[in-house]
Amino acid sequence: MSQILTFPSSLRAKADDGDAYVSFILDKETSPDTGKSVNLYLPMGITVADSISYNSVDLGFDKARQAFQSDQLAQEDILARVIKEAAGNSNEAVAGFVAGRSIEARLAVNPFTSVAFEGTGIRSFDFEFNMIPESSEESKTINEIENFFRKYMYPEAAGGEGNLSLKYPPLFEIKFYVNGEESKYLPKIFNSYLTGMTTTFNSSTNAYHATGAPVETKIALSFQESKALIRNDLYEKDSTNEG
Repeated sequence: MSQILTFPSSLRAKADDGDAYVSFILDKETSPDTGKSVNLYLPMGITVADSISYNSVDLGFDKARQAFQSDQLAQEDILARVIKEAAGNSNEAVAGFVAGRSIEARLAVNPFTSVAFEGTGIRSFDFEFNMIPESSEESKTINEIENFFRKYMYPEAAGGEGNLSLKYPPLFEIKFYVNGEESKYLPKIFNSYLTGMTTTFNSSTNAYHATGAPVETKIALSFQESKALIRNDLYEKDSTNEG
């Protein structure tokens, strides 16, 4: 059953006139409640943090072994002769032997430190929405939006005695729209899990509506993409202006 929750209520008309908004849609492959989504005003300060992991590797002993095997060690190099004496032993034996002789000679092996690529980081995105209702209908919508995110953040029991197994929570599709079309300038976010949610009621007042609804509800959401990306995920071949 299709259900779209929208705040503020005027966003529907404004979106038709080209106003920007962000849509959170339950992924149809991982959620039984397909068609449910939330449309919210576009918040300020959208941040994208991309990261790559590198590690440092010392290649000194490997380079020394290669140089010894190809007779490229300088004869006047004291540590070269030490390494030659230790050649054929295990790396640990060579390291220990060379370390001892290095201290005696007050010399150190050039580590030939290099950088090794390890992989890409998994991106995360944070959103904060401060919702102040202007009608009882908007108060109801805010409450439904809050419960929508909390409900689909949590896993379900997979059944069985004691509910030892849990089903993965559904993924969210997060899309930015401007002028009725998906934005080419705002980030392309791949299907993500909702990993954190903080709700603050009446952060600047202690007043409530006659129905008991708070006059202000702030929701902070943290999402994490379901996989680490590669360039091909973000950009088409020979393209640098998409994603």
